[in-house]
Amino acid sequence: MKSQRCISFTFLIILVLATGLYASQYEIGEMKVSGMKWGPQNVTVKLVSHNLYYRFVLAETNISYSGISQVTSRHSIKKFIIEPQSDTSLVIPIEIPGGFGTGSVNVTLYDVVDTLDTPTESQAFYTGQIPITTAVPESIREIVNNGIQVPLFVEQSDDFDNLFNRLLLLLLYRGKSVEEIAEMCNTDPAFVMQTIKSLMLPEYIRHEGNRYITDISIIDSDKIEPFQQLASSAIDKLYDIITANIPAYKSTINAMVKQGKLTADPNDLLDGGSVLHHLHPAITSLFLWQKAGYAFVNDGKPFSGYVTLGLCNVMVDDFMYLVVGDSSLIPHIFYFRSIDQAGGRAVSGFADSYVECTPEYKNSGFLPVNILLGRDKYPTYYSYGESICAIPLDVLGQRTAPFLSTLKADFDQILGFDSRDKTGKGARYWFWSLIVKGLTEKLEQNGIIERESDTYIFQLVDY
Repeated sequence: MKSQRCISFTFLIILVLATGLYASQYEIGEMKVSGMKWGPQNVTVKLVSHNLYYRFVLAETNISYSGISQVTSRHSIKKFIIEPQSDTSLVIPIEIPGGFGTGSVNVTLYDVVDTLDTPTESQAFYTGQIPITTAVPESIREIVNNGIQVPLFVEQSDDFDNLFNRLLLLLLYRGKSVEEIAEMCNTDPAFVMQTIKSLMLPEYIRHEGNRYITDISIIDSDKIEPFQQLASSAIDKLYDIITANIPAYKSTINAMVKQGKLTADPNDLLDGGSVLHHLHPAITSLFLWQKAGYAFVNDGKPFSGYVTLGLCNVMVDDFMYLVVGDSSLIPHIFYFRSIDQAGGRAVSGFADSYVECTPEYKNSGFLPVNILLGRDKYPTYYSYGESICAIPLDVLGQRTAPFLSTLKADFDQILGFDSRDKTGKGARYWFWSLIVKGLTEKLEQNGIIERESDTYIFQLVDY
């Protein structure tokens, strides 16, 4: 019954006409919206031009939602050439994302000299606003209230800043069909299919027979507590091993300095081993991520938690995951490795807070990770030579290899399948992040290490 439909759309057109130069040159008629369902829609604005010459009009739309587990925004620009003394309808395409909560569609028209111009506030001659309210259907209310989390920063990407995409992956994982998902979320099967196709591009979904299957790690609610208990015991064990090995680690460094194999200057960036004098990054980044992390997460091979990492430019590939539960299940730490024209680098850090990706930021192109964490949070840079650091880090990690092997077996038992499978890698990465976070906090709280920076950036060198 219609009375039982749980998504309600309410819109009120609010029209604001500028009182400046351009207002007298145009008359704005009725603004209509083709529909308020998720997916592609059109806004039509009736425009009468009193200009004696051709004019260029730029239509800018900003769609924003805020609600449960999400801050969703979409931005688009459409350009028009307006004939002299004409009466026309501007058809402006918009994309309404799969959000819940309250939001609005904002349309602004600018009179510009050229459609390549960046519009200014003084050129705006019309603003229309369409409020949106989207309620959560009862059929998925419990799931939404529990929460569906994605890796740190990923909730700011277009793929996962809206709750529907997360619901879609979880419901496919739980065996629901396209039609069942559409009914549960009170949307059209066509929109479900459109979203499936978009998530197939980064290989988050695959088509197998007559089914669409989630192709990333899903840590469902029944797995959370067993994994947390296993992580807690692993943190205690690794703490005991590492603290017992620190004296031998320091002795190894001192011996290498005396032998002329390692600089005595901890700030010598021209020496790929100077970072070894800094115990916090040596343990939390070089050992826990680039040694033990490689071993546990990717069977000893280098990996990167992100394909790209920057403000509004975040993408995860093989290590993507969803966790069913509240936001406390996502450790606010990260690891990123890349090779580009400047050479190889690795970045690890602690993000207690970070910059929100606003529509304005989205339009400004790629912004690096240090901007994402805030302009007042400066990273610390080191050189890292794998060969010169190998022996001290091996000493630091004595007796961890057999423990990590056992830990992987215990992890797979809870997971229910071999985590070397593609859909297990992300779960490994999430679980290891829990360990790195918990172990770092324990080492800091007990005065074993002291944090030097929220972000460590390592230039990978061969010296």
